[in-house]
Amino acid sequence: MGGKIKPHPALSKGEGKYYLCSLKKNDMKKLFVLTASFIFALTAVATPPDSTVTKKKPAAAKDRILIGAGFANWLNAPAGVNVKFAGSRSFDAAVMYDMPLGTSPISLALGLGFSAQNISSNAQFLKDSVTGNTSLVPYDTAAYSDIKRNKVSMSYLTVPFELRFRSKPDKAYRRWNIAAGFKVGLLVQSHSKYEDSKVKTKSYPVDNLNLLNYGPTFRFGYGQISLYGYYALSNVFENGKGPWVTPFNFGLVLAPF
Repeated sequence: MGGKIKPHPALSKGEGKYYLCSLKKNDMKKLFVLTASFIFALTAVATPPDSTVTKKKPAAAKDRILIGAGFANWLNAPAGVNVKFAGSRSFDAAVMYDMPLGTSPISLALGLGFSAQNISSNAQFLKDSVTGNTSLVPYDTAAYSDIKRNKVSMSYLTVPFELRFRSKPDKAYRRWNIAAGFKVGLLVQSHSKYEDSKVKTKSYPVDNLNLLNYGPTFRFGYGQISLYGYYALSNVFENGKGPWVTPFNFGLVLAPF
């Protein structure tokens, strides 16, 4: 009765150890399967079978960046002076800060930009040696019959302001927009170019140009594209130092953001 219990003759010491390790691996597999089943069950309960992921709607553009290109022209040019429509272009770019007025569709915007006007015409800029005033006189077609290029270019740093109205965005997040504003520009560069079969010249700067260029602006469009127009209340030349010539331009504006 007090004898020792003998191990099973079929198991040696090494075989017993192997058998115990085998049991541990099986238990780990069972634990892994149970854990994975539990996580899957929680996921199935938390997410309904027919649920859909709601995508965040992108915000409609607020016209923070405006890039425009179009045609430039002059009103009230002296007799005989003709501006070439196809060769006269304008470029405008501005970074705007949009300030909505509460929850209304109206906002104010103030920005900083750059504007350039290139006027191609048949006019030559003549400065009087006595008075220092500038006059615009058409080239004599008999003496200058082979003119290839004759233009004046003016570049401005601008401060644009707009009062904006926007409709509600449609399904494509686009909307109608109307903006009326005002723009003031400071002349930073000007030059003239002339070219014919014999002569090619470029002159800096153009004498007696007005340092300030200002006037109302208007935009109307849908989505990122708008028609725009600008009409200057200022003269191309300084008052009393040249003819009264009124610049204006119109074209398209892209507002990517």
